[in-house]
Amino acid sequence: MALRRSGERNPQDAASRPRPCSPWLRRCPWLLLLTPPPPATVQKALQEQRGWLQELELLRRGLARSHQARRRGGFCPAALHDLLVIADDLEINHGWDPLLVDAWLDRLGLWDQEL
Repeated sequence: MALRRSGERNPQDAASRPRPCSPWLRRCPWLLLLTPPPPATVQKALQEQRGWLQELELLRRGLARSHQARRRGGFCPAALHDLLVIADDLEINHGWDPLLVDAWLDRLGLWDQEL
C-alpha cells in the first residue's frame, strides 16, 4: 500500500482492497485473511473438486477392470464395454484429449487383446 507524503493512503490502493467493517478489523487487518471466500468462489471450487473426484473414480474403475481382465486372461465383453464407456466419459465430460484416452486404454492393455 503506497503512502503519500502527507501520510494518507493512495486512493487507488484503498479502492482495490476490501475495507474492514468493524472496529476490531480496523485494529487487526490480518483477520481479513481468515475470512472465507465469497460463496460463488466456494461453489466453483466444490464443482471442480466434484469433477476431479468423478474423474478419479472413473480411472479407478478402469484400472480395476484391467486387473480383473489380467487375472481372467482377457477382457470379457462387459469389461470391454465398460472401459470404452469410461474412455468416452473421460473424453466428453472431463475434457481429455482423444490421444490421451487412447494412451490410457493402451496402458490398461486393451489394445493388446484381439477384438
